[in-house]
Amino acid sequence: MNNFPEGKNFPIYCSDWVQDFNISRTKKIDHILCLQRSILYLEGELDLFVNRIYSITLQK
Repeated sequence: MNNFPEGKNFPIYCSDWVQDFNISRTKKIDHILCLQRSILYLEGELDLFVNRIYSITLQK
């Protein structure tokens, strides 16, 4: 399952988080790192969006 709605072009796929104490430490770390990459990607997209809005505001 992707962490985003169907049809969205999100380049990072993170596996489902399994609420299971038996899951390996490596899988937990991999999942956390994937989520971290997702957050960094979204921060970059948000910066681009804010910059676009700001430049449009300056043009008016």
